[in-house]
Amino acid sequence: KNIDLIMIGATGLNAVERLLIGSVTEYVTRNALCDVLVVRTDLANKPALASTKKPTDNSDK
Repeated sequence: KNIDLIMIGATGLNAVERLLIGSVTEYVTRNALCDVLVVRTDLANKPALASTKKPTDNSDK
């Protein structure tokens, strides 16, 4: 198979988390036979996709 590049995301596990659950990104970068592009994502600074608040029209009934 003619694979030129693998693009993979990384959420940024710390050393302890990597030790306990492993890292697919680390495994791929160490074992891939082609170039690997790692895209870091910082989930802590992203806004929520949905709100849990109920909509209201602020009218008194």
